[in-house]
Amino acid sequence: MAQAEITPRYAFGVRPDIPGSVVFSSDRSLVYSCGKNLVIYNTETLQQQLISYATAGGDVDGLSAVSISPSRRFLAVAEQGASSEAHALVTIWDLHTLRRRKVMQIKESQSPTVISMSFSADSKYLATQSSKPDWSLTLWNWEKPKSIATVKSSNITTAAVYQVLFNLVDNTLLSVVGDGILKVYRYSENALKVISGFKTEPTVMRCQHWVAEDKLLVGNDAGELLIFLKGELKQKLIFEMPLPETEELDGDGQRVHEPLEGDDALNARRIHALVSGSRHVYVSFNHSMQYLERSEDGRYERAGELALPLPKDTRLDSAHDIIQIVRAPSDDVIAAVTRGNQIYTVPSGFSGTLKGMGNNLTRLTPTFHSKAITGMSICVWKSLIATCSTDKSVILWDFESCQQELAIQSKEEAYSVALHPSGLYMLVGYADKLRLMGLQIDGMRECKAFTIRACRECVFSNGGQFFAAINGNLIQVFNTYTYDVVANFKGHSNKIRGLQWSPDDRTLISCGLDGGVYEWLIDEGKRNGECVTKGHHYSSLLYTSDLKNILVVAADSSIKEISAKTSEVQRSFKTIAPITQITAGHQGRMMFAGAANGTVLSLKCPLASAIEHNELIAHSGAVSKIALSNDGQHLFTAGEDGSLFFFKVQAGDSFGGSISRTQYSDDVLIPKNMLKDKDSALHDLNQRVDELQVENEYQLRLKTLAHNDVLMEMTEKFHKEMESLQKQLTAVTNEKSKMQKAYEKEKLSFLENKGQEFLEMETSNNMKLMDEYEKYEELQAKCQRLEETHEKKMKDLTQMNEAAQREIRLHYEAKLKEMHDELEHAEDLRSEMKRDFEEMKAQIEEDCDREILDDANMFETKMREAKEQNIKLAGEAGVMKKKVNSLAKEITEHKATIEKLQGERSKLQGVIKTLEKDIQGLKKEMLEREETISDKERQIVDIRKKNQELEKFKFVLDFKIKELKRQIEPRDATIARKESKINRMTAELSAYEKAYHAYKHEATGYKQKLESQEGEMLQQQEKIRVLGLLIKNLKKDLSDALGLIQYPKELKKSVITMGETYLPKDKKPEEVVQKPSMMSESENSAYVINCLERSNEALDKTLSKDRKIHREEKARILAENVQLIKEINELRGDLKSTRTRVHDLEVAAKSQRTLRLQQVAASASAVGMTAGSSSASLTALGASPVAGYGTAVSLPLGRQDNAGQQRVHTGTAGPDDVSELRQVIEQQKEELTALRVKYRAALSGQRATVVNFPMIRSTSVTGQ
Repeated sequence: MAQAEITPRYAFGVRPDIPGSVVFSSDRSLVYSCGKNLVIYNTETLQQQLISYATAGGDVDGLSAVSISPSRRFLAVAEQGASSEAHALVTIWDLHTLRRRKVMQIKESQSPTVISMSFSADSKYLATQSSKPDWSLTLWNWEKPKSIATVKSSNITTAAVYQVLFNLVDNTLLSVVGDGILKVYRYSENALKVISGFKTEPTVMRCQHWVAEDKLLVGNDAGELLIFLKGELKQKLIFEMPLPETEELDGDGQRVHEPLEGDDALNARRIHALVSGSRHVYVSFNHSMQYLERSEDGRYERAGELALPLPKDTRLDSAHDIIQIVRAPSDDVIAAVTRGNQIYTVPSGFSGTLKGMGNNLTRLTPTFHSKAITGMSICVWKSLIATCSTDKSVILWDFESCQQELAIQSKEEAYSVALHPSGLYMLVGYADKLRLMGLQIDGMRECKAFTIRACRECVFSNGGQFFAAINGNLIQVFNTYTYDVVANFKGHSNKIRGLQWSPDDRTLISCGLDGGVYEWLIDEGKRNGECVTKGHHYSSLLYTSDLKNILVVAADSSIKEISAKTSEVQRSFKTIAPITQITAGHQGRMMFAGAANGTVLSLKCPLASAIEHNELIAHSGAVSKIALSNDGQHLFTAGEDGSLFFFKVQAGDSFGGSISRTQYSDDVLIPKNMLKDKDSALHDLNQRVDELQVENEYQLRLKTLAHNDVLMEMTEKFHKEMESLQKQLTAVTNEKSKMQKAYEKEKLSFLENKGQEFLEMETSNNMKLMDEYEKYEELQAKCQRLEETHEKKMKDLTQMNEAAQREIRLHYEAKLKEMHDELEHAEDLRSEMKRDFEEMKAQIEEDCDREILDDANMFETKMREAKEQNIKLAGEAGVMKKKVNSLAKEITEHKATIEKLQGERSKLQGVIKTLEKDIQGLKKEMLEREETISDKERQIVDIRKKNQELEKFKFVLDFKIKELKRQIEPRDATIARKESKINRMTAELSAYEKAYHAYKHEATGYKQKLESQEGEMLQQQEKIRVLGLLIKNLKKDLSDALGLIQYPKELKKSVITMGETYLPKDKKPEEVVQKPSMMSESENSAYVINCLERSNEALDKTLSKDRKIHREEKARILAENVQLIKEINELRGDLKSTRTRVHDLEVAAKSQRTLRLQQVAASASAVGMTAGSSSASLTALGASPVAGYGTAVSLPLGRQDNAGQQRVHTGTAGPDDVSELRQVIEQQKEELTALRVKYRAALSGQRATVVNFPMIRSTSVTGQ
């Protein structure tokens, strides 16, 4: 039997939702909660100490509040009760010794939860605030420990209380804030009494902070900071959001703002925390931390903002809200905790040095996961471990140094992760794809993306040449280097939760929620064995060390052992707590498991029917992943609370000595471009160094030359100054000798004059000294006499003191003798009571023995009586046999009656069954009605809550309505002015619209006329070209005829042939010659205008016909669309039926599975092609244009607007406002003028043709 021991080494994670969960115990030690442990983190050495605060065997369930004393020595930890009837526990920890000091049970409250705590200024008292239903505030003298006062801080069950806080100086003063609650209590006469004052509007107040003995700061959900001085509201600061929306990035890298919804909208203006430093007051507001400065008049003003160090493409949400701020004891550093489980820091003692600078906060701890960890993987060749979470982050850790290597934030949630054995590649299962990433020195680079959505499990083989991934209920195995699909394994009918490779990578085992455990052969691509137990849910599995059995973790708190050969359950091991994950190592001699309650178990191997284990409390949620390092020295667990724990594994003597440590590789992938860039940069730097060396040498030479020149100049100046100083010295010495001689003469004269005065003063002073000496002798005699009297008094006092001491000694010695006598008497009584007890014990034993003998005798007599009764009953049995025979006859008679009764009974049973069905239906109706009643009661409760909230807001709304009414009157006047202006504008707009339509109608007429004129011009040009050819031919024929002038007969024949060819057959030459002179120029233009008007009428008729045709085509296309939609619906129904048939065929014929699957896939693909082609044609028809006035575009089929109808957008929409309308009218006018110019030019051109070619004009008129 072997069992390994584990000790916690490092923990990553924090729980910011617990009040006071992050505190400073010293200037460089941060205490925060992680899982069910407290972490003491040294910010300089990055070392940790872990304290398991969970009370063993107590009826408690998790942490609810934390508070640290002002002395930074004691830490109060509150644990909530496991049920509504249980009581909360508060434990006082000594942070110097890391031991429990006191444990208190909160019996004064009906609530099992403590939501806030606070120590007094001298750390002797502790205030605890309980939650609903009674919201009791209790004051404790925790050293004794006992409660000294209790009061209800909220009289309304729904009005929550959020924080309790002691005054900084006064131990008897504490305050409470909550939903419309701001109360300040003073402890006096063994009770907590409310102090008057501190009145404000009823808002939700979240946080508070005492700045001084008489100054209190309060923050609420409206973004207001209320400053109270001696109970009166002195100042109100309102924090406004510059952009009250969340931010996203568009394609150009600019932040796009979207409206906030849900919790983000509620938290947008909320002040979560307050703390004061030596120079500033820090306020957590939304995603930033504002700091205030105090002005000379005592008011606070905003001095700046400290933002989070986030990348530019980060989408800000409620996870980035700062909800806690804590300060170090020496006021050097403050820490900020976000809702997304991250801890930041900034120096607190700055004096405006960070003003105007962004991103001043820096990370104090590594990046933590803020949501459940869904995947974890360990590298074999490197000391790396990777984790991923639904918070869209993937983090790489070094478990040797316990530091973070890499943290990547993506736009998709990550569900699984797998590290290649070499540590150079990593698989990440995102919500959209499974991505193979290359781990490089500067981050990760995507190598390949596989179309597997939301892959919940992926794992590399032991050699790294394959990896398996879950795609729905299918397991796909890929080649790591070629990305080819090696095998597809299908067998699970529900979600797959576990995968593991065999050591030789030839087999793969899997388990899932369908109760199935399968073994797959990789080379053959088929199933090797299966064990399906319906009703079970498996979450994890592993091979045993001999590869003969498979251990599977079931949801019914058991571990099942399945044979790999027979695929049958051999044994089932029952566990105390439900296990979620399991792992093993060191050839199966050590085994670890993670439980649903967050504990980590070390199991004793081999497993017995009653599993023996050691338990270690770690996570506050279920253990989602567990893994053991390849050398078996490190254990890692990840929880659904987002925490990650590293454990040190210690092997005992049963393992055969210590476990050998693995030497991990330090190889890292570096991109070729980076190497080239670094080489080029290094080459440039070397060149730069050489250049700088040359420059430095040259500059040094120049400086030395310059310094030598300066030195020469300085030496010359120095010599000159020395010479001048020597001359001055000689002059001064001469003057000195002269002055000395004069001084000696004056001295001699002074002594002669003052000698007599000195003698007289000396005699007078001697007389005074004699008088003073006589007085001194008299005072000295008095002092001796006083000393003698004092010594006498001291002797008397010492004698009296000694006598009193003797009396007191005798008194206490007598008392000691009495106490000794009493002790001896008590010992005698104890010995007598002991003797009495022993005698009583002996008597009780004797009485018990007697009772046992009496009972034995009584039972013996009863046995004798029972034997006699048996003999009597044997005689009576013979008599009863006779009676039985007679009764048998009666039974046969009764059988007939019984058969009749059975027939009647069957009829009655049918009636009963029908009645039971009716009863069950009525019961169901009763249950449904009860559910509806409960729902309505809940709705009533919610409505009551809403009514209470509405009553709160009523006062605020009334005040706002009054203010708005004051503002409405001037705005009504402006509205009336604007309405009159709008009416004038609308009148002008209507006039402009009429003019616009008139101009438009004229433009259409001119356009039509211009088009007809252009057509006529083309016809005339064609006729001109034809007639020009005829004239050329006529000239040629005339030249030929002129050559025949001498031959009259031939000339006559040529003239006749020319007349036949160039003159019309039905016209005479005279008529043709006379026609050009019959019409004038004005008649010709009128004729042309009439022709154009007739052509315009003909074009209008054709246009109306075309409109009718297009309308008919539109109706026909819509009818065809309806028919095509019906056909698509029929095809979809056929597709569903074919899919159901395919599924039935797969279930019915497993032996011929591969052949049938190919046939069904071919049929399904054919059906999909027909459906795709029909849908493509349908969309093509749905997008066809519809003819009408202007161009019309119909939406594709299936896409509708909000009203549920298809929209048709026409391109002939009018202008929106007057300015646009004016521009359109001006454009129309310009077009009309251009048309008129063209029309006139065309008319002038026609006139020119008429003048020059009269013959052609005549032919065109005849043609019209």
